Amino acid sequence: MSIDRSAPLCRIIVRGTCGAGKTVFSRALSELLCIECTELDALHHLPDWRERPTEELMHMLNEVIVAEKWIIDGNYSAVMDEHVRKADAIVWLDYSFVTVLFRLVCRTIRRSITKEELWHGNRETFRKSFFSRDSIFVWMVTTHGRRKRQCREMQAELAGTGIEFLRFSRPRQAEDWLAQLK
Repeated sequence: MSIDRSAPLCRIIVRGTCGAGKTVFSRALSELLCIECTELDALHHLPDWRERPTEELMHMLNEVIVAEKWIIDGNYSAVMDEHVRKADAIVWLDYSFVTVLFRLVCRTIRRSITKEELWHGNRETFRKSFFSRDSIFVWMVTTHGRRKRQCREMQAELAGTGIEFLRFSRPRQAEDWLAQLK
């Protein structure tokens, strides 16, 4: 994919299935473009994995969206859908089930072993990640097909709007695109 330098990307939304690598991609993009990145999971999750009320999350997101430049990473349709048309580009990491599952397993094991803090003191554990109804794997399995469908729907919806829609079906495509920005 080539980059049209006449139309700089200043407002970007990065979406994809849980475990696809949205945050890693968004951070790399943020560094390359020198644009602050907002991770919706960090806004959504309160201490002890409590969820921030939707109205409060919407207010926080509205404060981000008023900026001239932003990168937002996440899928929260309840708060994101109304902001899609404010973006210059939507980047969708639309990877296969196997790719996402492999990445999620590796990430979850690493985080569980290192006890890496995610947001507000929250940490992934083996028990919660692998042996719980709230398992991140249950979430990924139940949302993967829905995210693929949402990707196709949004791509069709945005056709002809001037909003660039970048769908990457393999990690190498996303890496190559980022390399073009250097």
